[in-house]
Amino acid sequence: MLPAQPNQSLISGLNVLQVLVSAGRPIGSRELATMLEMEHTRVNRLLGTLAFLGFAEKTAQRKYRPGPGVHVLAAQSLKGSRLLTAALPVLKELRDPKLTVALGVLWQGQVCFLFHARPWHTFEEAIGRHALWPAEKSSAGVVLLAHRPSDENLEGIARGNGTLAINFQRIRKQGYTQMVFPNGQVSLGVPIGSPPIAALAVSSAEFAAKDIPVVVKKLKDAAAQIQERMESPATDEPVPDMAILAGLEEL
Repeated sequence: MLPAQPNQSLISGLNVLQVLVSAGRPIGSRELATMLEMEHTRVNRLLGTLAFLGFAEKTAQRKYRPGPGVHVLAAQSLKGSRLLTAALPVLKELRDPKLTVALGVLWQGQVCFLFHARPWHTFEEAIGRHALWPAEKSSAGVVLLAHRPSDENLEGIARGNGTLAINFQRIRKQGYTQMVFPNGQVSLGVPIGSPPIAALAVSSAEFAAKDIPVVVKKLKDAAAQIQERMESPATDEPVPDMAILAGLEEL
């Protein structure tokens, strides 16, 4: 929901940063302005500010690419949320030569896959490799849409897929979603957390009807493990020396 007085400069700056990061190549300010339908001078000022902060840097060809600040922010974000750190050991256990395994979060009607592994991908290749994907075209996305606090902005999705909106209540009740794609792939997705912060999904062309309950239970157990790992105290933080703390309190 839009706040009463949104900061448009902040919104524009984040939009510029998001396009810069997702471009996958150095991009010129004029091209970026065209993509965002913004004034070129405004984009130039925003890019200059991002470069000053270290979130962008200019190449020799006078184009822009993500700066070191982006990598620092990414590392701090992953550490702060603990989602990927908690999920990776569980995802490794889910890997199977016949399965595609994915972990995704919902963002502006799209799914951002933090992990997306086809059977032929190595574990390392699966981390952060997938582009943003329309939420309604993914079981992870649909299960997250179904668990949103309200059904706002779902009308357009419902028009594109007439049964989707009708099924949201059923998806919430059963705790998972099932999608069948034209190529025969069956995809199953479950939420992680309550309220959900992410979704776990697997897909295969070899799922039979009798397999679904077993796979769903395995997914739900894996989601519970991820949530438990996220909520458990971090073990990599330095333990404070209580004697030193006691001495500081006396000062």
